[in-house]
Amino acid sequence: MIKFLIKGLLRDSHRSRLPLIVVALGVMLTVLLTTWINGVLGDSINMNAKLSTGHVKVITKAYMESMDQIPVDLSLTGTSELLGELRRDYPDVSWVERIQFGGLLDVPDTSGETKSQGPFAGLAVNFFDAESGEAERLNLNKIIVEGRLPEGPGEILVSHTFAQKLGISINDKVTFIGSTMFGGMTICNYTVSGTIRYGISSLDRGSIIMDISDARKVLDMEDACNEILGFITVDFYDDAKATELMTSECRAGRGFAQVRGGRAQAGYG
Repeated sequence: MIKFLIKGLLRDSHRSRLPLIVVALGVMLTVLLTTWINGVLGDSINMNAKLSTGHVKVITKAYMESMDQIPVDLSLTGTSELLGELRRDYPDVSWVERIQFGGLLDVPDTSGETKSQGPFAGLAVNFFDAESGEAERLNLNKIIVEGRLPEGPGEILVSHTFAQKLGISINDKVTFIGSTMFGGMTICNYTVSGTIRYGISSLDRGSIIMDISDARKVLDMEDACNEILGFITVDFYDDAKATELMTSECRAGRGFAQVRGGRAQAGYG
């Protein structure tokens, strides 16, 4: 029967050519679209994990309930001890401290008067500890548009679109106006060392990045941060490993609140 069908296809190629072409094109498009969609979803999860959620996130229960508002007053305290416990109990996970915060960026003119102002979303990471790998994790060297990465205290990065909107140039002095962890008003001056472009409109419209030591000083958050992120692998999010870690409990007896890869929320600390 198979030989008979093959002979029929070969002898009457006009009848068999079109179905073969249609089937081949259908298979090709199906494979192409499936791989493209999987790639887009994977890149989105990976980018979200690196920028915001980590593969697992350690936060307080109160912070989890109001996480969209980024309440710095509900942050973790005693984080140096907690970080040591995490690194001891889970040595295969890369743990980093971060502070997400908001405020107002004021740009003065030559006479010191306000030239422009704008609200921003701030991210504080450990720039100056090479072992943290934060600059590489966030691809800062690749997304920098002008200037350079911060090399010392008091230097910040500003999103390029935000800098253009406020008329900020490299090495300009800007003023951060916000509130501390304890609700008090805080004002501090910084130097813009460079501008960056994420390629994400919500971040490019108004964001800054500074070293976590500067953020702790201005926000009155000594030995505190609102998030500790854990990265299980280097380049991709492994849901099975993240779930296993999320459902475990630190041997020191602490409970954790975690967010896995930007997907689900579970547990309380």
